Amino acid sequence: MYTAFHQKFPDIGVTETRTIIEINDGRRGDTFLFLELYCDEVGCDCRRVFVQVDSVRELEARRPATLATLVYGWGGEQF
Repeated sequence: MYTAFHQKFPDIGVTETRTIIEINDGRRGDTFLFLELYCDEVGCDCRRVFVQVDSVRELEARRPATLATLVYGWGGEQF
């Protein structure tokens, strides 16, 4: 039901995906990807985005990488 932005729009998904690089005692730690997922049902107007936080270290090790999922909905009170 939800599709990642970078899967639907690969050309701009690369430049629009946000990352954070962890620094521990001056050394580089893990990198975290913030992946946006949107509803892809035809005619849907749910006005929600899921932001999935993934660990690059876990992805590279082929282990489950999702650390958190943030959900945001927008729209006026009458929506």
